[in-house]
Amino acid sequence: MPEPTTLLARYRPLFSVKVEHAFFADNACRSLRLEPYRQSAKLMEKGGCVWRPQIGGVAVFADVSRLALLRSWLAEATPAFSLGFQAYADDPLFDGYTGGFRRDADSTLSFSSGNAVAEDGGLRYRLHAAEFVADADRVSAQRAELPAAAGCWPAAAKFDIWIKVDPDAFEPTSRAVDVAGKDYYLRFAARETLWQYNVFGDFPPEQFSVIDLADKTQFAALGPGRFANGRAGQRLRSRAPIALRERSSQRFQLRVQDHGSERVIVKRLPVASAGQFNIEEHEGAPTWVSEIFVNC
Repeated sequence: MPEPTTLLARYRPLFSVKVEHAFFADNACRSLRLEPYRQSAKLMEKGGCVWRPQIGGVAVFADVSRLALLRSWLAEATPAFSLGFQAYADDPLFDGYTGGFRRDADSTLSFSSGNAVAEDGGLRYRLHAAEFVADADRVSAQRAELPAAAGCWPAAAKFDIWIKVDPDAFEPTSRAVDVAGKDYYLRFAARETLWQYNVFGDFPPEQFSVIDLADKTQFAALGPGRFANGRAGQRLRSRAPIALRERSSQRFQLRVQDHGSERVIVKRLPVASAGQFNIEEHEGAPTWVSEIFVNC
């Protein structure tokens, strides 16, 4: 890859792709990397482009002195003038904290710049129609071409992205030092689960309660339950789903009614983990439930 000084002299941003995720505090999906397909990597090399990884994305730069060469090589792409990338997760919990994400042998998530939605006056382009990635973004699964660095990524790709490049539109401004390439992005929602606190203590079950200090979430008592360790405990479940977060802002307290007065037993209850939830029946339907165990 060229040195930074060479990049400044000859290369200009062609486009970038960024993956955002509501699970992360800064919305940057640090758990994903984008790798070009082999064909796309070869075309970029032969056409005088370089690509650089970014946090949760990739940026592609074009050599402004070789735009005719780039145009000729991109014409050989399939689809024509398109570059493809696959996303791989460094974090094994990605599937867990990603809302609506599922594995399906017959379909896969795929995004195309041809379906992009312009935002901020055309400064950014969202690669899906809804606010977040959804099932509508799935297409029939096909035998995928391996990425350029396939040996580094034994796990299956989470999705792919296809960006169509227009060298003719890029050329008039390509020599300007402050030229900005097209900025594409996609955004995943955080998974939402019902939070269930399983409380072990010596208080009568009707005396326990979970209180939200923000007064937004209410909990219902499900009664006693016996767990895998053989112990019996009280179950209190949120009435509505709660989003999983890298750093949750939820402030729940465990309180108990004791001799006519309310006491705080746990000042701040632990929050749900991204890797610990199950499907359970809730109001007659299968629902994601996060179980959190509390001793008091």
